[in-house]
Amino acid sequence: MITTEVIKTITEYESFKAKWELEVDFFNLIRDRFQDIDVILSFFKLNVKSVKPMVIICYEHNKLIAFTPFYIKQQLFSWDLGVVKLAKFDLAILRLLGDRPLILMPERKLQVLEAIKKTLIDYKKEYDLALLDNVPMDCAILWDDILANEEDLKPLKVRALQSEPEIIRLIKFPETYEQYISELSYKSRTNYRKAYEKFCKKCDDNYDFKEFSTCEDVVPFFDQLDDLYKNSWQAQTKGHSKRNTSEAIQLHESIAKKRMFLGYILYISGKPIAFILGYLVNSTFLHFEIGFDGEYRKLQPGKVLEWLLIKKLYQDHQVKLLDYDTGENDYKKILGNSHIYCNKLYIYDRLSKARGIISIQVLLRKFYVLIHSVLVKSGIDNKVRNWLKNRK
Repeated sequence: MITTEVIKTITEYESFKAKWELEVDFFNLIRDRFQDIDVILSFFKLNVKSVKPMVIICYEHNKLIAFTPFYIKQQLFSWDLGVVKLAKFDLAILRLLGDRPLILMPERKLQVLEAIKKTLIDYKKEYDLALLDNVPMDCAILWDDILANEEDLKPLKVRALQSEPEIIRLIKFPETYEQYISELSYKSRTNYRKAYEKFCKKCDDNYDFKEFSTCEDVVPFFDQLDDLYKNSWQAQTKGHSKRNTSEAIQLHESIAKKRMFLGYILYISGKPIAFILGYLVNSTFLHFEIGFDGEYRKLQPGKVLEWLLIKKLYQDHQVKLLDYDTGENDYKKILGNSHIYCNKLYIYDRLSKARGIISIQVLLRKFYVLIHSVLVKSGIDNKVRNWLKNRK
């Protein structure tokens, strides 16, 4: 029989960590930086004033078989229509660090997920909304099982953000870099190679593609990322937010200590013009964010970054998988050779204020998906995206 323990303070988490870290080889099991017990502790300590831990631990016969690092934060939940924020509501939101529980015994997966489900119900009064991002469809509690068996969750209600799941594009690396390149379409590899050659010509080969991976690299990387982001199309569209905060620095230093931080910056004549923020976990590169200075957009720095990144991952890190996360950007569809499906799930009390808020957000998402499909079919989507990138 599976029993659960809920950790609700940093002190309790530190006791759990001290007891089990010498007995369980956590690192070789994790698939995301936020499944690492040290990184999770760092996150809790850095956000002690705004975040309450709610880590669900599962045992069987006093043996640890799974842990799930949830946390609760009082924050604003937005009604979104694409990148447009329509309204905001203050809610106590339960979130999961990472995308799935860390299950040490895969053969007990279904039983573990049932135990987590029951715990979510038992503690429902502590949160208004459980918001689960990018939930892979192979995680039963957070997809098929929970949606198909809602009666088991009463009095909670589960809603998927959209009826059709999103796609996470992947690159499953073949044995050699040359093999990967040869498997791209002729048009794709030619376009990327020409973009790189044009870039080299325009800057007289006076460029550098620098890797950042150590604790000492974190501060200079995020200082330069912050400067770059101010001039990116993302900041112009969504607004700039400071990237090199002390919390971000300290969290990434803890990630770097576990050798999971891996970022890149592209320079021309010593000036940073583009970046990739990523993480390397057990031969998987998590492609978290890419951006560039809009002044250099005609040099196609995004294509150059991806072209250099893939070769670098082959040469220096023996990466087996690259995870592009969600988003149907052209480069993800062109360079990716595999994919999985995911969705965003909302879990809330049927009688809570969150019910009406989420119902409207789901409708807004359906409306957005409809608009987007029309734009794609008419070929206007790329024009809109380019306009957003190019406007000052």
